[in-house]
Amino acid sequence: MDLRGLRYFMVLAQELHFGRAAIRLNISQPPLTQHIKKLEADLGALLFERNNRTVRLTVAGTALLHETRRVIGDIDGLRRVVREAQSGEMGLLRAGFMSSAPFARSQELYGCLARDLPGVSVTWYGLTTSEQIRALRNFQIDLGFLHLPADIRGLTLLPVISDKMVLAVHVSHRFANRQRAQLSLFCDDGFILPPRENAPGLHDLIVSTCQAAGFSPEIPHRARDMLAMIGLVSMGTGVAMVPRWLTASGFPDVRYLQISEPCPTVQLVLAWNPENKSPVLRRSLDALERALTRPSSNRRRAASNNERDDH
Repeated sequence: MDLRGLRYFMVLAQELHFGRAAIRLNISQPPLTQHIKKLEADLGALLFERNNRTVRLTVAGTALLHETRRVIGDIDGLRRVVREAQSGEMGLLRAGFMSSAPFARSQELYGCLARDLPGVSVTWYGLTTSEQIRALRNFQIDLGFLHLPADIRGLTLLPVISDKMVLAVHVSHRFANRQRAQLSLFCDDGFILPPRENAPGLHDLIVSTCQAAGFSPEIPHRARDMLAMIGLVSMGTGVAMVPRWLTASGFPDVRYLQISEPCPTVQLVLAWNPENKSPVLRRSLDALERALTRPSSNRRRAASNNERDDH
């Protein structure tokens, strides 16, 4: 029993006429008759009652027709799934996720992946920048949202947002009422940093910025990610240098000060491995690039803030 025989049987069961069925199948009548006889022999049952004037389904033929429609439908569905997966119309996208990213424009991009990619299922992995870079290089995820600076050799990037660093302090801090302060004034404060293995670029940027201000920071506490860093500030355990977009994170009892010295910037970027040939990734990147070209209220607010801060 083969798929062609089942298709021939289904057409004949619809037409109940060998001549019309053969025309629909674009074959002559003898091959159709041979296929039906072979199918009946394989199944050990008579599928049609036929004489010189009529062709009728038997009880066995009626039962087979019901199942054949289901089987042919499933097979056609498999072909469609494979075709859509090959074109990127359907499939799975594995994306890295950082807890701090939604406060940048990535919140809009997360929504884009859910809204603009029907047929694509997105699985999110909560990973640090370093973990995402390793996962991208090892083809364990398809797309990452990374903080720069970082070692991104071998990856392709699409910038999302770039912003200055600010200093997060507890509301009880002696400088909490200021809008701007010199970083050197915080030489005696404990700084909260990420473990270097989680974000070596960010860690080294903060340390080198402090050293340029004339001191090496004391680091009594470390936190896995930036939101955890601000959470510790909220508890009064130290100060933290974070991107300005995180001022929207809403932690209680935290104030954000602009840094008077030349201030470093941090970038949020989309990253992927150019050797990853996933059609779903290609389609996702097209949608994300379109989203990044659309006006963003968040981006307009950030630009307005930059203009105010720079004057």
